[in-house]
Amino acid sequence: MMGTVPEWISVLVAAAALIAAVWAGLTSKRLFDVERKRDEVALDRREKEQASEIAAWSVTYDTPADQPSPKGLLIHNSSNAPVFDVKVLSTYSKTKRDTPETQKPLTMSVLTPGDYAAIEDDKFPWKFPETQSRVEEKVHSRLRPVTNNPGWMVTGIAFVDSYGTSWLRDERGQLLRLEKEETP
Repeated sequence: MMGTVPEWISVLVAAAALIAAVWAGLTSKRLFDVERKRDEVALDRREKEQASEIAAWSVTYDTPADQPSPKGLLIHNSSNAPVFDVKVLSTYSKTKRDTPETQKPLTMSVLTPGDYAAIEDDKFPWKFPETQSRVEEKVHSRLRPVTNNPGWMVTGIAFVDSYGTSWLRDERGQLLRLEKEETP
């Protein structure tokens, strides 16, 4: 019972339709996975949008040769909204070869958009942060980043964005979302 030619053609067409349907299903799944991954990346980017615009680094300014370089921190917010509960962690070493010492954290209840500098203080760990231009005006020198001493650096900046999400930017600049109970 071999069947007739039209029956064989019908079987072949059905098999080809089945193969095409399986191929279309697999292609559709791959496309869906690509779109889902793209949506996840876009959501992650949106969630990090404000947080990615917050940073801090160590700064100093020129002083007479017989005086040590003053310690300072520059805190940068290029977003359009404030962030809250800011904590800047840093280390200091006079030279590259010295062992870095952990500094007292600089804390701020709110960081509005702009660049703010905090300079070391005799009585307290840090003077109250002021705009970068105001600090430069007071010290009669431009603030400059510390880029060649790995022991004198910001090791982390933690904050809460305007959506209530807690973040930590580590010493490598990597942005990490913190759980509510985590603190740096």
